[in-house]
Amino acid sequence: MKAYIRIKHTGEFYDTNCYNAYAGCEALHIPVVKYKAVYSITDNDPMDPVIGTFSDVKVALEKLGIKPAPLDYPEQLKSFIGRKIWKSTLFTITSHPECWHVFVKPIEDVKRFHGTVLDKSEDLIKLGGGLEDIDVWCSVKVQFLSEWRLWVLNGTITGLTPYKGRWDVFPDPSVMEEAVHRYEGAPSAYALDFGVTDDGRTLLVEVSDGYALASFGLRPDIYMNILKTRWQELSKCRKTENIE
Repeated sequence: MKAYIRIKHTGEFYDTNCYNAYAGCEALHIPVVKYKAVYSITDNDPMDPVIGTFSDVKVALEKLGIKPAPLDYPEQLKSFIGRKIWKSTLFTITSHPECWHVFVKPIEDVKRFHGTVLDKSEDLIKLGGGLEDIDVWCSVKVQFLSEWRLWVLNGTITGLTPYKGRWDVFPDPSVMEEAVHRYEGAPSAYALDFGVTDDGRTLLVEVSDGYALASFGLRPDIYMNILKTRWQELSKCRKTENIE
């Protein structure tokens, strides 16, 4: 196999994630093919992972007929969320200020805006300028002091990296281990994001699929294994579905 990794027009790797994936390939002796635009990748083996922006990877998967549903909040992990979460539409939320003081994030159209808290009219600018309504997740606002990414590969915890907030406020290991244990039918590679609240609770922020994750400082070889394993699982599922 080989890995396709995006570079800039200058020849440098596109971002830190791409560089870390390259370093992981070097450690794992995986040949690398550099690309500048995902649409330039043609006739590639479906088992060869593509690494780039989330949009790059999504396009590459869709070219293979693969469109994974977002993981977000699996039913098995609802008890770890610790707050009310519901589905709505962006226009429903923005047109009802009485429903504000909530966290909002896109369900499918993740390019539209990053998850954000909507408190006041000035916050509307954070929600993107698109004219189309989109489906969103909403949740009651909680105060997280720190947020951490728990990396899972083939059912085994392989790393824990901080990505937001205080470095010295750690999530409860027993809660994280129990969540991994409870997540039946999980993909081969994924991440559980956990936050520690101002009242000391360790809560699930969200679940992220393993095919296009930011590295957040994870050791490069582990990071590349996460990306590769999930990509190949999706490709194998595609082959099985085509045979059937």
